[in-house]
Amino acid sequence: MEEVNSYIFNTKTLSLDELNQFGLSENDTEVSDHLPVVADFDLSPITDVKKKDEIPNKFGLMQNYPNPFNPTTKINFTIPAVGTTNELSLQTKVIVYDILGKEIITLLNEHLQPGNHEIEFNAEDLPSGIYYYRLAVGEFSLTKKMVLLR
Repeated sequence: MEEVNSYIFNTKTLSLDELNQFGLSENDTEVSDHLPVVADFDLSPITDVKKKDEIPNKFGLMQNYPNPFNPTTKINFTIPAVGTTNELSLQTKVIVYDILGKEIITLLNEHLQPGNHEIEFNAEDLPSGIYYYRLAVGEFSLTKKMVLLR
């Protein structure tokens, strides 16, 4: 009799070249004298992922990815709904500073709707070093550190 089990295995998002390097092994916590279990996996690539259009319930600034980076990186942030409507747009700024606090570049300065947002920072004209990026929406602000490595 063949025993069939179904498992869900969640991982970080893997690039195609990482997928072929990923392995799984079973860890049997009971004493047994049987051979290891061999399993076949059907790894069908996901070609499209759509997120629900959920409105975040708080402000958020995520760590840039990749970090360290050269020369581009992505910065994700969330803007919640404020007031009685989700359609209210808010003045939003994302500014990059050097390690001394000098403003280097304003990546974003516009009104944005509540939701999840992503911008790309291209630092091809900047030297290696530590930089800070700051999200400012009204009275709210958050700052994170990123490293440019040449």
